[in-house]
Amino acid sequence: MAEPAYRELILGKYRIIYRFKSNLVEILTILHAARLLDPKRLR
Repeated sequence: MAEPAYRELILGKYRIIYRFKSNLVEILTILHAARLLDPKRLR
């Protein structure tokens, strides 16, 4: 991922994309790890 504000976590067969916002964690998307990430899903 090119955006430094986003983070990812691989958990089993899933990829969790998230970011920190103020004092909380915002989950942006959860995908199967075999799928390609479409950046449009992160907006």
